[in-house]
Amino acid sequence: MQGLGHDGPSSEIPLPGNVNAVDRFQRAAYFSALLPEPADDRQAVAGILARFTQSPAPF
Repeated sequence: MQGLGHDGPSSEIPLPGNVNAVDRFQRAAYFSALLPEPADDRQAVAGILARFTQSPAPF
């Protein structure tokens, strides 16, 4: 994410909140990095599906 000009959120730099593709990717990458190691396939799928709700595409 450093190469995209966004080192990470902080109190001064929030997560990007736009609906463009770069901002959605940055949010998905940030939240994916926070996922715990899944214990089984069900938890792995649930974690991935949860990322979709945190980085929606515009309609």
